[in-house]
Amino acid sequence: MLEIIFWMDDQGLVDIGQITFLEYAMAIFLANPKSFYSSKFKNEIKKYALYLSLSGTGFSKSNLDTVERIYSLSKQITDSHESEKYSYSSPSSKPNLTVDQVLEITTSNSKFRAIMNIFYIDKIMSKFTVDISGNHIRNIDEEQLDNNHIFLKSRVASFTAKSKFISIANFVLIDSAINREHIKDRIPKDYFTDINKDEKGAFYAEQNLININEEMNVYDEQSAEGFIRNRAEKIAEIVNEYF
Repeated sequence: MLEIIFWMDDQGLVDIGQITFLEYAMAIFLANPKSFYSSKFKNEIKKYALYLSLSGTGFSKSNLDTVERIYSLSKQITDSHESEKYSYSSPSSKPNLTVDQVLEITTSNSKFRAIMNIFYIDKIMSKFTVDISGNHIRNIDEEQLDNNHIFLKSRVASFTAKSKFISIANFVLIDSAINREHIKDRIPKDYFTDINKDEKGAFYAEQNLININEEMNVYDEQSAEGFIRNRAEKIAEIVNEYF
């Protein structure tokens, strides 16, 4: 049981998964211990927790059909003949996130934590391995990393569409020391110009779904809003692709 709890904590599932879902996931692991040592099944369990969060789907204690489906999947993956182990339908499906939905996801929303998990823990499509300054990110460490606004709230306070700038589209993880000592309250064009002086600067930005040239050409509210909307579109595409 401790192994299961440690794994869930390491994967960020304690903060993301609904408690009822986690209770059932643990019960299934304990009912079929072999499934806990299957990376394929653990991946499906995690994806399902993320799907529940992103789709806004509740997991009720009366939803035993889903429990049975996940348990049957655990038995299939661990007990079936090799040729049959992977011929199954995933319990999760594509959440079909839209750009407008991404622009409504703020830090207080569980969907925010789910997406940051997909990015910085699962590192989808081999992205999000470094922050925008090139520091390696192995996991989400709240003591070493900041949730950083690309456009500071103070810089968009007068914008008509300022609500878009409190969405996940305006957030990246960044090394806390770099954030506080070098970025501070500077506008993105200034600090991305510095980042671009590094020969890998464009790569660091691209790893975090940012086109560094586009960012350095932001000069007014309209271009800033266009940048945020473009990044929201990239977020929606890559999250949907994850499933």
